[in-house]
Amino acid sequence: AEIAITSLAKSLGADKIGIEILAECLDGGYDIEPIVITDEEAVGACLKFALDHGMLVEPACGASMAPLYYHGDRVRKLCGGGGDGRCIVVEVC
Repeated sequence: AEIAITSLAKSLGADKIGIEILAECLDGGYDIEPIVITDEEAVGACLKFALDHGMLVEPACGASMAPLYYHGDRVRKLCGGGGDGRCIVVEVC
């Protein structure tokens, strides 16, 4: 089956995942929960980041920041509430 990336945020996309990375994610003891980000959220995160930090980034980068801007409660829950000094790092590209 042909896989196509139809999102605006396609520069960091891949149509398949490497078997080693998949195995590490599934067996590495990580608590992984996917979050689907809409194009609107990705672009909105770019704009919010520009207002917050004076730097405009592309939608693929906005997609990585969108969970923090639009799904903060879910992110905090995944991180155990965030009150114990845990940090979330998002690489801005």
